Amino acid sequence: MNCQIVVCPGLNDGDALRKSLEDLLTLYPAVASISVVPVGITRFRDGLYPLTPVGAKEAAEILDMVQPFGERCVEKYGERVVYCADELFLRCGRPIPEAAYYDSYPQLENGVGLMAKFEDELRGIVRHTRPVEADRPFAIATGCAAAEFMRKMLDLAGKKCHNIKGIVYAIRNDFFGHTIDVAGLVTGTDLIAQLKDKPLGERLLIPATMLRQGENVFLDDVTPEQVAQALGIPVEPILPNARGLWDALRR
Repeated sequence: MNCQIVVCPGLNDGDALRKSLEDLLTLYPAVASISVVPVGITRFRDGLYPLTPVGAKEAAEILDMVQPFGERCVEKYGERVVYCADELFLRCGRPIPEAAYYDSYPQLENGVGLMAKFEDELRGIVRHTRPVEADRPFAIATGCAAAEFMRKMLDLAGKKCHNIKGIVYAIRNDFFGHTIDVAGLVTGTDLIAQLKDKPLGERLLIPATMLRQGENVFLDDVTPEQVAQALGIPVEPILPNARGLWDALRR
């Protein structure tokens, strides 16, 4: 069983987090892995209990608190067991750990380790692939959290995919609120509003996770076709991994 602890400043403090980790770790290996993630707060909270988002200071404190649990598990069990969400590293400006930190990525379904796996796989592709040409200029739209990472991935891909002419746009989440910064909650409305009249090349690449699972529609009921019509270029949903990006660059 994989477990997740959601941290919210003011609702659960450091002592509560430590106690939760200690309790869950007594159940290992029945509890096979634990992820610690920041609470996601949208702007649609009228009349609800007030919640505080995890900022840079809180993210750093959470990392400093949780990492020793993982290190002790590595020594005791040979695997980390306790993993911190990618967002925590991003929010306090710390580098994403290398792939080895995440063992076999047991919390990937919760988005923990996605960036490390992406970069590790892209480095493998670049190492073992013959040079190719990418002569179609393009744009990539993603959430604010992943924008700088995607720029880094384009630079990496450029070592073997020559003539890359791509721009990465960080889409501010006006629909759900600015505390939401992940790509999977970007809407078609925000894409149109923020990319209209921007240089986009010949196509716009978006991670397929922006669309509802199993459907060809954004969370605000706008379709990729409507976004394409508004922006005047094709919209291409791609798999949110290294192979998805690489294949899109070669097309």
